[in-house]
Amino acid sequence: MGAKEILNESVILGNNVYKKIVTRGGNVILDLGDLGDAPYAMTYVYNEATGATDAAAGYIYVANNVSRVTFTLPTTAVVGSSIAVVGKGAGGWQLQCNAGQVIHWGDRVTIDGGKVRSGQYKDTIQIMCITADTDWTIIWSAGTPQIETA
Repeated sequence: MGAKEILNESVILGNNVYKKIVTRGGNVILDLGDLGDAPYAMTYVYNEATGATDAAAGYIYVANNVSRVTFTLPTTAVVGSSIAVVGKGAGGWQLQCNAGQVIHWGDRVTIDGGKVRSGQYKDTIQIMCITADTDWTIIWSAGTPQIETA
């Protein structure tokens, strides 16, 4: 079997589900850890966006346009839901909050209704809802995303 082939393992211990995807050589390439009662936590749907998009939790968006692609956050979201954006087109991307929403990044936070945008067109980001409907936090990013702070 080739090095690129993988094993997909799930182990249930009590009420906890542990999930790993490993290469045949034993290297862990994804470890979801304890999913507990949140089986949706890492389930995503892929969507390539070429224009303004109302973002939905559980999606990985690929921003592909010569102009910036704006993703407006959903007005309702449960804690733990997440959205990811991958830059592809030269225009990059922007995550736009609605009134009453903010995005946190470490000790920084957007203004109410603010935005986070890519600094370079290939930047990538994942955000997670931490307070139902209103507060999101950046849980990882690659590149140089820019945050509009208070």
